[in-house]
Amino acid sequence: MDEQTKLIINFEPLSDGKELIDATFEYKEIWKSESEKIIAMFEKVSGSKFIEKEIKVVVDEGISRSGRSESDPMRLRASYSVDVKKATLIHELGHRFLFQFENKQHGLDAHQILFLILYDIWAELYGKEFADKQVAIESARKGVYDYETTWKWALALGKEGREKMFGQIRKMSALSFSVDNDQKQVLLKKISEIIDQFEIKSILDIGAGHPILAIPLSKKVVKYFGIETEPNRVKQLKEAGLNVIEGRFPEVVLSDTYDLVLCSHSIPEQVDEYHSFFAKAWDLVTKNGWLVIITFKGVKDDLEDLTNQLRENWADDDKLRYEEMIKILSAFGEVQTDKIVSHSNSEDIEQVANLLSFSIGGTDEEKKSYREKLENILEEKYKVGGKYVFPHEHLVLMIQKL
Repeated sequence: MDEQTKLIINFEPLSDGKELIDATFEYKEIWKSESEKIIAMFEKVSGSKFIEKEIKVVVDEGISRSGRSESDPMRLRASYSVDVKKATLIHELGHRFLFQFENKQHGLDAHQILFLILYDIWAELYGKEFADKQVAIESARKGVYDYETTWKWALALGKEGREKMFGQIRKMSALSFSVDNDQKQVLLKKISEIIDQFEIKSILDIGAGHPILAIPLSKKVVKYFGIETEPNRVKQLKEAGLNVIEGRFPEVVLSDTYDLVLCSHSIPEQVDEYHSFFAKAWDLVTKNGWLVIITFKGVKDDLEDLTNQLRENWADDDKLRYEEMIKILSAFGEVQTDKIVSHSNSEDIEQVANLLSFSIGGTDEEKKSYREKLENILEEKYKVGGKYVFPHEHLVLMIQKL
């Protein structure tokens, strides 16, 4: 028999107010009595093990969220009832558990992936009535995320459908497609052009990411400072001699300003976080400096055309995110836009089709129904010199602080 996974959660109140202290005690008691069965149920339903061994939780009266590390702790709302505290702890813990399956190629957002297992975990632990009540509570929340639509989508799949789709996600996390891509080179070229054109001397790199991109950028300026949530990436960047901290923007404390504040595929997924994120980023831009955002949100590219051809009535959530982003950024000044294109390519049509089907999304049945048409389109439109080459557009948004 496999050894029971041990996970330590350290709960602490944001302040010494009685309400927060009492709520922290309730969360501690829930975890003390329920932790073993919660962990066991996650691992039973998902077929995977917890990777993290210790998690820090701050109890306050803000929006609950998972956090990603010691410097970016989980946050849990104090005023919930005991049942909602249980459900919320499991919800946010689920996000932390699912970080191991992060892979944008499957085309699902973090809540879609979570909801493939969350209902069944709630139901197994506390019964269907509890699970249905928590779905209703989450579905009633407006303005942060469209929980109602995502819950309807997940429940419509049925238990078997959710299990099958989550199985695909698990496989996706382990797959290494024989598909090359030039994304980092394309991003480096564009950002380097911006640095040269505007004589940038200092960069704040929000979401520094892979050293392949961060290191050459750091060498082009006098002062480079990176922020990164992933501990392993932070370690790699520090070992390369870069000035970088582990943390989540905008929670990290910064005092300097920079000629270029760069957010390359690192803006939040949650629309309710946009105001604080962009306002803090804008504050850190020096006078006559630039805020530059590179994102897939808002693009009208081959992938969207392909999705329109292969799927009916799919929801483009990124369109709403883009509209809100532009609304906020336009208040700072004129938003200049540009597009760059990277490419995925392989000699193996199966590999390219697999990659694209995860991005296009849909149920297993939908994917089976459009697979032949997808391969036919690749043959007719995207075969170049013995390889299948598929373009991916990136939108570049630039605002100068005058």
